[in-house]
Amino acid sequence: MKKKTFVVFIVILLLLAVALVPYKITKIGNDGTKCYKSLVYEITVYNEKINNTEFTKQGVTVTCFGNEIVNSTSEG
Repeated sequence: MKKKTFVVFIVILLLLAVALVPYKITKIGNDGTKCYKSLVYEITVYNEKINNTEFTKQGVTVTCFGNEIVNSTSEG
């Protein structure tokens, strides 16, 4: 019985690790925007020029299950 409980515990830990550990996505064409994504959440760090002008968009956006939680981007 203890061995079965231990195996179930290990499987649950592995599933949580897969769901919560992010991987990096590089966005081609931007000047430094980075995106870290997992199955549960997504973090986007903006650092890009707007329409090839001197203006930039900078900040961080955090979404969890598709709902935006934090948006601290600024344009200027």
